[in-house]
Amino acid sequence: MEPDNINHQIEAIRRRLAELTLGGNSSLEKDALLQESLEEIRTCLEELQVAGEELRQQNEELVQARDQIKFEQQRYQELFEFAPEAYLVTDSNGRILRANQAAAALANVPAEFLLRKSLITFVEVQDRAPFRLQLARFNLHRPAQEWEALFKPRHGEVLSVILTMMPVRCPHDEAIQLLWMIRNITRRKTAENELRKAQFLLEKRVEERTADLVQVNQALQSEISERTKAQEQLRDLNQHLEEQVKDRTAVAEQRADQLRLMAITLAQTEEIERHRLAQILHDHLQQILLASRLKIETLLKRPPRKSSTILRETRDLLSQAVKASQTLTAELSPPILHEAGLLPALNWLARWMHEKHQLHVQVVAYEWPEPVEEVRLLLFSATRELLLNIVKHARVDHARVQVSATDKGQILISVDDKGDGFDPAQLRKGRDSEGGFGLASYRERIEILGGRLQITSSPGHGTRIAIMVPPEPLGGKHPAAPRTVAPPPPLPVERQIPTSPGTPQESKNNKLRVLLADDHQILRQGLANLLHLEPNLEIIAEASDGQMAVEIARSLRPDVIVMDISMPRLNGLDATRAIMAHLPETRVIGLSMHEKADMAEAMRVAGAAAYLTKDSSPEILVAAIQGESIRRPKAR
Repeated sequence: MEPDNINHQIEAIRRRLAELTLGGNSSLEKDALLQESLEEIRTCLEELQVAGEELRQQNEELVQARDQIKFEQQRYQELFEFAPEAYLVTDSNGRILRANQAAAALANVPAEFLLRKSLITFVEVQDRAPFRLQLARFNLHRPAQEWEALFKPRHGEVLSVILTMMPVRCPHDEAIQLLWMIRNITRRKTAENELRKAQFLLEKRVEERTADLVQVNQALQSEISERTKAQEQLRDLNQHLEEQVKDRTAVAEQRADQLRLMAITLAQTEEIERHRLAQILHDHLQQILLASRLKIETLLKRPPRKSSTILRETRDLLSQAVKASQTLTAELSPPILHEAGLLPALNWLARWMHEKHQLHVQVVAYEWPEPVEEVRLLLFSATRELLLNIVKHARVDHARVQVSATDKGQILISVDDKGDGFDPAQLRKGRDSEGGFGLASYRERIEILGGRLQITSSPGHGTRIAIMVPPEPLGGKHPAAPRTVAPPPPLPVERQIPTSPGTPQESKNNKLRVLLADDHQILRQGLANLLHLEPNLEIIAEASDGQMAVEIARSLRPDVIVMDISMPRLNGLDATRAIMAHLPETRVIGLSMHEKADMAEAMRVAGAAAYLTKDSSPEILVAAIQGESIRRPKAR
């Protein structure tokens, strides 16, 4: 019910009550008026109850609206306080009334410090006049005003900011407060400055590049004309190359024919070598061993007093068998090549060529790097092939082998003779069927290792063949070993209990204490049985390889060591160097199947006192072991 209706009804009831009070009407009229007034009072009371209920509901709605307003105010306060941008509320004169955390951080002061401060105090001096002008010109009908300024925090560098000012209106459209938003655009300004600088540099570079392109364009036009001429030259060159390809194809076909013939020759050579080895074994070694067995059978049937002559003959036959096996081993693969290196092997080859083919070979060596095993075998084999070709074709009895190094560090071996000579062109054409395929084969193998073979010859003026090859194959994993004698390796850990340092063990009966080092057990047993017959010799230990010999020598400190050359793990040369480096008072006797001239010098350089071949007489071996009647004083 509307309040105005209730007021009209109350006024009507009041008038009727006044009429009843005056009593001007009849009783019937008064009753009617009274009845009507009571009815209206009843109706008015009901409407008042309804109005009271409506007022209660409106009061509840007002309470809810008040709570919602409080919630929204709290939410607004939180949004204002924790907004990422700096927000301020000032009065119309710019005095700060409220500030959020971002504004305090931007000004680098606590939020409480900002209150009641003038915002203009944080504006740089040169921007304060525009700030005052904007503050004075703000218009209620302009929703927001925005401009850039320099903001000076209390502590820190000046910042570039955007100030946004918006009036907070009251119901009568009058500005009471000003709301400020301050955005830090320092990074953007810095980026804009960098961008302007980059744009300036880019424009400058574009100008420079444009000038360069003009020059390049002119150069290209000139080059086009030159290329037109070059195309004509290329056509001529292409025709020439096609002719060369035809020639190279013919050479390749010729090389293929040579390779096929080389394969056939290699197979034939293998069969010939097999037959030669079988013939040597049958005609020499087997016959000698068979004759020795017959001598032994005869010895078993004769009285002991008549056995000395047969024993001597049997010993001579066995010596011949050893000599035949040594010769066969040296011809197949000289042990000195593997044990002592390339130069001693070439010296052995010179003696062998003189003994077998009456060819005097002079070996001259200068500074050169010692090659790895693969290269060393090839160089030795190629040199032997070249010397055999001299025997077959040159018709001379002298040759010269020179070993040196090139400027690029390669090994250079040259083989010279003053013989008949030949035309190298005939060799390239494959007409020399007897010796050409051997040279062609070695040329291929040398080129595979990264080297080359050079032939200088003419009919009647001799021949010079030079081999140049790196010390190790191209892409090889093995470094080239030095040509000089290597320093002794460090002694390994002893396998036996050592004596006191510097004090050699002495035999109780003053015998010479002997260590036997050989990788063949049957030979060690034979030497031991032979030396046991000597009253002043004592076998104190045996070693089956060079490493064991070094360990036992360091532990037992023998007086004499009988050292084999070819042994596993550590050969006799390296073992001798290691022992003499730490036990100089010990005497080492080299003992090997190699010829004395081949290994004696190498053992002497290693420190050995003597060198004997294994086919030497026992008396010579015993005399070498007993080389000094008065032993040198030992270090105490």
